[in-house]
Amino acid sequence: MSAQLFAVVGSKGGVGKSTVAFYTAYALTKKGGSAVVLDLDLGFRCQSVLFGVESDVVYDLSDLMKAQTVEIDKAIKKCSFQDRLFLIPSCADPFTRLSFDKLSTVCAALRARFDYVVLDAPPSVSRGFIAAITLADSAVLVTTPDRIAVKSASLCAQITAKAGVKSQRLIINKVPESPKSPPVIANFDSIIDETGVQLIGVVPQLEGLDSFSQNAKLINPKTTFMLSFENIARRLNGEDVPLLIG
Repeated sequence: MSAQLFAVVGSKGGVGKSTVAFYTAYALTKKGGSAVVLDLDLGFRCQSVLFGVESDVVYDLSDLMKAQTVEIDKAIKKCSFQDRLFLIPSCADPFTRLSFDKLSTVCAALRARFDYVVLDAPPSVSRGFIAAITLADSAVLVTTPDRIAVKSASLCAQITAKAGVKSQRLIINKVPESPKSPPVIANFDSIIDETGVQLIGVVPQLEGLDSFSQNAKLINPKTTFMLSFENIARRLNGEDVPLLIG
């Protein structure tokens, strides 16, 4: 059976797209499967920090783009605290030229080795973003419950659909315990209506998340934050489970 290959997208920076990509991939491995994140956000390497491998990266996406023969094994890094979770690190140079043909070859190789392939797309309509939504079978759209982010998410959903992605799912991230409007949109139905994308998960705001992320520390699995990703992973696999709203 071919691996699930989906892009995590969002056309506005700061919505937590890379964090969502990481914890969704992590949650997908908890039932015994394997997952790999391909970081297409050139120049930032956020996933390398989340994976706890920032200082260990020698061979990255740029090397795969330059090589005449794509050698996946050289670029794959294992997560520092989950043996079934892996990463293809992004390039340090934001001006690296991406070859769609080579990215397609990379994705095909990853499909053959892992149960889930997660493409962390950049938060702008760039070559990396277009490549992600062109190569993906489906997309996970990330927004926060504020008007500017939702407007951007709506545009992102339209572009993603135009690229031929027929299946999109929405994650509303960084939801405060007591949402107030404005600027926070408390009515999630209005976010669903504006983006036109089916809701698959609601992730609460977590105090101290930046510290956990920057130090590659695992968050308590019993927190609502982690349980929300567990449910997202189960819903991505077709299970009928709650969204953990409230």
